[in-house]
Amino acid sequence: MINYLRKYHTKIIFCLSLIILLIAAAITISGNIFLNKSKDTIIRAISAKQSQKTFIKSIIYLPPNFIFVSGASFGEPGPFLVIPQTLIRFSLYRLIIKRRFFLTGASFYNPRGNYHKLYELVKNNFQALIDFIKLLPKQDIKLKLKGLELELGRQQDGAGYIRADFLLKIKGNSLSGSGLINKETVHLLTPGAFTPRGAQRPFSITEGLPLRYNFRGYLQGDGFFLENLELMRQNFYAQLWGGLSGSIFQMNGFVFANSAFQEPVYPVAVFGIPKQRRFFVRRPRALSSAIDLSLVNLYLLDIDCQLNLRLPDIQIEHLRFLLNNNPMSIKGKVNLADKVLLDLMLSFGPAKLERQVSENLKKINLAIKATLKDMVFNGSGLLHFDFIKKKKASPPLDKLQFDFQDLGLYFDRYPRIRMSLGKLDLSCSTESNKYRVLLEDVGAVLHLQHDRFKYIEFGSRFYDGFLKGQARMDIASPYPKISSSIRVKAVTANKLEDVLIHFSKVYGKLDGRMFLSTYPVLGLSGRMSIRDGRLQNFEFFKWLADFFALASLKRIDFSRASSAFAVTEDGAGLYGMSLDSQDVDLNGYFKLGLNDFVSSKMSLALTKPLLAESPKFTRLLKLVSPDFDALTFKFQLSGILDRMNFKWLRSDLKRELQERIPNFIERKIERDVQAAIEDVSPSDLTLPP
Repeated sequence: MINYLRKYHTKIIFCLSLIILLIAAAITISGNIFLNKSKDTIIRAISAKQSQKTFIKSIIYLPPNFIFVSGASFGEPGPFLVIPQTLIRFSLYRLIIKRRFFLTGASFYNPRGNYHKLYELVKNNFQALIDFIKLLPKQDIKLKLKGLELELGRQQDGAGYIRADFLLKIKGNSLSGSGLINKETVHLLTPGAFTPRGAQRPFSITEGLPLRYNFRGYLQGDGFFLENLELMRQNFYAQLWGGLSGSIFQMNGFVFANSAFQEPVYPVAVFGIPKQRRFFVRRPRALSSAIDLSLVNLYLLDIDCQLNLRLPDIQIEHLRFLLNNNPMSIKGKVNLADKVLLDLMLSFGPAKLERQVSENLKKINLAIKATLKDMVFNGSGLLHFDFIKKKKASPPLDKLQFDFQDLGLYFDRYPRIRMSLGKLDLSCSTESNKYRVLLEDVGAVLHLQHDRFKYIEFGSRFYDGFLKGQARMDIASPYPKISSSIRVKAVTANKLEDVLIHFSKVYGKLDGRMFLSTYPVLGLSGRMSIRDGRLQNFEFFKWLADFFALASLKRIDFSRASSAFAVTEDGAGLYGMSLDSQDVDLNGYFKLGLNDFVSSKMSLALTKPLLAESPKFTRLLKLVSPDFDALTFKFQLSGILDRMNFKWLRSDLKRELQERIPNFIERKIERDVQAAIEDVSPSDLTLPP
């Protein structure tokens, strides 16, 4: 009896299973027939939502509640997006009971496309996409994107790929998600001796470390709110929160970064240009995305951002944050047209606690209008520095301004960046003077590949001459350490009157070399020389011409004039000054120190024919030996810059006369020398301002 019941139950189970299997098979067959007949309708419905042509190879129903889509592509010719496999999950209960199709999940596997084409599509239809998302029924859903591959390169040389994974879960009003994104760069190599004939150029691939992210939040009204968005990479960590309400987007948070970090390189030499993921050789990935906070040298704190999204316009109502404890703010507008248009105002105020670095820097403002397209940045703007009066340095710097026109930055060979600049007008002012430097047709190359040191090579027209140089920046410390070497060639000195007003009286071709360093102290030093020129009504010699009654000193032709110079926070000075002329030689130094205090000693050698032009030297010339060539006058300048004291060093003059006059020990001759000196210089004088 028991065996009979067991056999009976087995038959029932078998029959039920067979019935269920037949029903499932019937549903599967019917569903696939329906989907096959409806494929064109589905394609037309999808195409109606966007302007690109849609193609689907096949749609298959898989029981109980899955739809498998293979070979989907968008856009022809040359689709901008291809999705080889898509698995869609729907609610079978709602389909049977409510006769409505409810999507509960979708997984997209290995989609690939062109980044630039996809970006253009999203940019041009962004508002329509937002409106479409808002119209979607609020229901639980899970979206998964696995192995996304977007090609970056517009040409084969220097191509690259963005790879990403993405997961989004919506349950009720709550949402959460996670994923990662990284970039792979393809570098074409020079063919070697053993490259097969007819083979394509070999290439290597550099895989960037992934940026991982996760977020959670909830849907609200006509937007959403993110309670936490976390971004993690080996040299980067950020935590943000905020949301979108209508067209207003708000965000707060903080960011840590190690800008000196250098990504590990995993080069793989392969022949041919990769077109699909299967061509790539598998490389190791970093095991950890955690940043080492002890190596952080760039941090943004107290981020407060509010944007008004009126696409394609984005109005930055305010963006405020602390950059390494220095307050910074940004306002302006961004337009996502064919070219990204930027119209921004940036303001930077140094932290008060960094007194050793910025004790006199008050504020930095940058106004810029620019465009960005195809890795090329073009713009013009004004960079302005405001200073407060320093207690120590002289002369005190009041304002510094960079007016730049037609700036071009080319990122197509990053980390090697080319730069061009049509015009750079640099001006600065102190309490009493204004200075201006004009550069035109500037060209430069920035080398950013080194983890710690960044290099720049530059050159430009400099009035009617040219300027070239190089600089190095050490970014290991919170404030970059800069050292630079600059050479100037064949500039007409008279054209530099805006640089220094005294150049307006100097004629000749100027050459020079200067060195700028910000560490351990800020300083500028170098040497300049002028050849085959003249001094025309130069104030110092003009005064000497009137004082000595030597009209020839108002114009001095020279073969060479040179001097070393140095500018530090303690002052500025000319050292080793030298003037080689037929009748005049000048040597000495001139130092402008704290509080505009002058310290200077100079020696002026005047030839006998020149001295003979002045009646003041008649008695003196009768005393000296007839075979002497020149007489040297030494003097000293001191006091405040605009009220300098002029003092002859008479003992030096008297000593030189003693050497040149026979029988100087005689009392009468000594009295005559003293009288001759009094004819030339009766007393200490103050130079007129």
